[in-house]
Amino acid sequence: MTAVQMERQLYIRGSDLKELDLSGAKVFGQISLDGSKLSGSLSMDLLDVHSDLYMRNGIFNAAVISGVIGGDVRLNGSEFKGKVSMDPEVGGHLRMEGDTKFGELDLSGIKVRKFLLLDNAAVSEKLDMTAITVNGGVMMRNAKYSEAILAGATIDGSLIMDGSMSSGKLDMASMTVGGDLFMSSSDKNKAVFSDVDLSGAKIGSNLTAKQSLFYGSLMMDSMRVERHIHFVQTEFKKGLDLRNAKIGGQLTIEGSKLSGEVIMGLAEVGGGVYMTGTVFDAPVKSIFMKVGSNFDIRGSELTHLDLSGTRVGAELQFGGRKNVARWGKGAKVILRNVVVEILPNLPEAESLELGGFVYSHFGGYTVSTEASDITSHDARWFVDWLARDTSYESQPYAQLAKVFSAAGEIGKASNILYAGKERERKEAQGLRWLGLTLINYSTGYGYHYFYSCIWVTFLVGVGVVVLRVTGEGKRLQMPYGVAYSLDMLLPIVKLRNWHYEIDLAAPARYYFYFHSLMGYVLASFLIAGISGLTK
Repeated sequence: MTAVQMERQLYIRGSDLKELDLSGAKVFGQISLDGSKLSGSLSMDLLDVHSDLYMRNGIFNAAVISGVIGGDVRLNGSEFKGKVSMDPEVGGHLRMEGDTKFGELDLSGIKVRKFLLLDNAAVSEKLDMTAITVNGGVMMRNAKYSEAILAGATIDGSLIMDGSMSSGKLDMASMTVGGDLFMSSSDKNKAVFSDVDLSGAKIGSNLTAKQSLFYGSLMMDSMRVERHIHFVQTEFKKGLDLRNAKIGGQLTIEGSKLSGEVIMGLAEVGGGVYMTGTVFDAPVKSIFMKVGSNFDIRGSELTHLDLSGTRVGAELQFGGRKNVARWGKGAKVILRNVVVEILPNLPEAESLELGGFVYSHFGGYTVSTEASDITSHDARWFVDWLARDTSYESQPYAQLAKVFSAAGEIGKASNILYAGKERERKEAQGLRWLGLTLINYSTGYGYHYFYSCIWVTFLVGVGVVVLRVTGEGKRLQMPYGVAYSLDMLLPIVKLRNWHYEIDLAAPARYYFYFHSLMGYVLASFLIAGISGLTK
């Protein structure tokens, strides 16, 4: 029946045929093969059908369909035992939902003006939808398939895969979806996916996966999502890769479990990142990420978090008293060169890297007892926290002190800075260690000036004892010699000119040479401390 031309409908319903060739057929009405059985091949190449093509509830072997079909193509409830290749232009819907079964289904390059429906269909081998164009949406709810390819597909509406089960790779690289991408479980089935590739895909609205299972890796590098990504109560057996992704709204990973690495390097999120109540068994690496609002990991369990170079526009939230992030044994948090606006609380992992970590203040945008809990700790608590960074740098101490100074807690800030210098001294060697030791015991690195007062009192007392023991005090009619000892210790300042005309006998004379020299040493350390040279 090749190149047949029909003015009206072509009905071959309920027929039992070996083969059928309608290549080049032109039909001004419908073609219906409903209920038919073909044991051989079905060729419908280069069709020109002005209305619908019906092939419902039939049993077919291999089939080839191409050309132009002005209405719907409906394959509902049919079984195809061989390969089906379809790439016509479909003016209506392409309906393959229901209990439709395929071996291999090739839809690559097909154009559908309305919806493409595969709900509840089963494809036992490869489902190829490469570079399809669908003006409506694509429905694949509760569908089952092995390998599926939607690479380069253009779907103006939404792609709904709720309840789908994929046993092989799902390739959606460079796909464009104008609406939402749904990959959640349905009331009927749990959504289960093997390896999923969304690299370079563009989603015009949201990407949502709730109560789903990804037992392969999920690649989303360089993906673009105009609104939000929601992963809720979803399990990832392998990695999640969001490198270079751009998300216009929020990234939410809530109540989920991830067994593989989470990589979000260079990703940009216009809203917040909320990874709350989730178990991360492998490292989370968010290097040089940009987050417009909050970065929140409250209530999650982590073993390794690397935020190196990340910028957070609002709060970096590790949790308060009731919903704190939990850290596994030996857990490490890397905050090197991270910049955040607000730090409501601090990570309490065993190991930290804090060099270059910058934050404006503690607290939050709302009144919170969690923030007050943090600031209520004494300086020793914060010093112990800073010590979790085993590689000493002065910047983390200076940063923390700066925040406390801005909050008016000058004493706490000074104690933290002093602890930083002490740690520097303990790790120093040679002349550096000697110089820091002298500065410490003389002025407390410029943070504890009362050390100088103690030295002044001590040296004045020693001078008094020397005058008394040597008899010089009695000889010069200085019963106590306190004023003389103080005057000889203070450089530049003269309390009494007569003190400088006295010629002491040895050995008192030699001691007071040393006494005056110590005055200059103390004064130089004190001036250096006040000017900030020792800080």
